[in-house]
Amino acid sequence: MCVFCFLNKENQKSLRDRAQISTDRFEHTLSFYKKIYLEGLNSALDEPVCEIHKKRHNEKYLSALRTISLESIGKIFDIFLDAYIFWINNDSTKATKTICDYLEENRLFKEISLQDKLMFRVRYSESRLSHWDMFHIPFNKRYLIRNQRYSLVGRPMLYLGFSSKYVLKELGYNENDKNYYISGFYLKDNEKLKVCDFRYLMPDFQDAVIENLIEDENENNEEFLQRFKISVIASICSFKKRSQNNDFCEEYILPQIISEIVNEKGYQGLLYSSTKTEENSNNTNSFYDANAVIFTKYESSKFYDVTYVYDKALYQKFVITTPKKIEDITKTDEKLVKLTLSKAVKNNIIDTSNSFLCNLVSDALSNNFDSDEIEYIISRSIVYEIFVNTVY
Repeated sequence: MCVFCFLNKENQKSLRDRAQISTDRFEHTLSFYKKIYLEGLNSALDEPVCEIHKKRHNEKYLSALRTISLESIGKIFDIFLDAYIFWINNDSTKATKTICDYLEENRLFKEISLQDKLMFRVRYSESRLSHWDMFHIPFNKRYLIRNQRYSLVGRPMLYLGFSSKYVLKELGYNENDKNYYISGFYLKDNEKLKVCDFRYLMPDFQDAVIENLIEDENENNEEFLQRFKISVIASICSFKKRSQNNDFCEEYILPQIISEIVNEKGYQGLLYSSTKTEENSNNTNSFYDANAVIFTKYESSKFYDVTYVYDKALYQKFVITTPKKIEDITKTDEKLVKLTLSKAVKNNIIDTSNSFLCNLVSDALSNNFDSDEIEYIISRSIVYEIFVNTVY
């Protein structure tokens, strides 16, 4: 197996699954994963690049991979294993400090912009939903919040995805069930969220970081190494949930510690790769299978206000499209949508300075426009709504 095949998400998911079925507790799973990861990476670096990646791989990229110390990668596993052991020994403070110190020392807090990004949220409901319903679970209904990968029981947070495909997968969407609603989210002009990036991004052939790798191997390609380390951490935090017990999930402990650290560092959320991913290194959209968890803030000054049940400051940062029942989103309006968007492009109706809308419309009119797949039908419908509300 070549190193690019080894590093892709599909293979790492397979390695994590192997580690889980070979062990009966999470600390052993981490240790097992470390062994097969390091052995696999070491072997893959000696293998020739496969035919699939030979056409795409970057020589500087391959050279940079070969300069990475296996010992430094092994240390990441040791840090997170130590932190987990501290946690199960009731020393959550030491667990948090262990991970935080490592992230700080290696400068792994990387801010990422959500500006001009269309995101999605899905909810299951047997009754019609409002825009507020598509927001976070209200403060007065914390008791409904279960244990989630990057948040604890009872803490309202806003989970968003960057493709309708993966937000549906996250909720276990079944096309025979008619009670799923979806909305699009995007930041208003001049609004910003300080979000930390913990996506898995190896390998990514289309990125400027790869193109700008320093050719002299004696130089320190720091940003590339940081990305590699973040990707290892992202994989460690992406083990599937083995137990169906909602009160405790051992695979969630480490990502929840990272979430707490990121919050304490003043970030308003973080990005991570979906554990449901089916993507490999051939997908050039690194956001496609990503999720965002956005922290909510409870203002203590509004403690006595019984109507204060949402983070309204956060709500005001977003445009949220009308919640659509998925069974109502059909291809019947395809001709209208295509005609409207095509005329807008042809007649220069869209303000070219609005790059976000231009890109949305361009994507909607892409080769996937006639697809019967539900994700493209959903995207067309949401883009059409955004276009009409923005232009007319």
